[in-house]
Amino acid sequence: MDTEQRTVTEEAAGDVLGIPVGDVRRLRKRELRENEGFVRDGRIKITESGLKKITGAIADEVPVADPVMPVMRSIRVDGTCPNPRILMGHFVDDGETVKVRVRVRDARNFVRGMTIESCRMVQSTLYSYEGRLPRLKGRWM
Repeated sequence: MDTEQRTVTEEAAGDVLGIPVGDVRRLRKRELRENEGFVRDGRIKITESGLKKITGAIADEVPVADPVMPVMRSIRVDGTCPNPRILMGHFVDDGETVKVRVRVRDARNFVRGMTIESCRMVQSTLYSYEGRLPRLKGRWM
């Protein structure tokens, strides 16, 4: 299996395809095989080829556009918000600093200056991080 293969979680696949996560799970179980459409890496992650197979499977049932892999960025943390699931951060694009919000499961151990890898773009100024959280304040372990 290609280690550089791009993947998305089932929740992200539902956002990309515009269908509920339950339908994505049902279609994954029916249409895909492990390592030939999805991988297990702590969570189930669907590959680009898996997204195309799921799109083909639901083309008759629901009108769906061609899946486009979401933009992934590394974001530097600027601080936390009163909402414990939102971080403020920024990234540099063509020499210009872009300030964004990042959804996380729990912002408690993130501190200013940390870099979060593989954040998925949800809206123009909203990103989502679905990976492992820091175990200690300011430290990835």
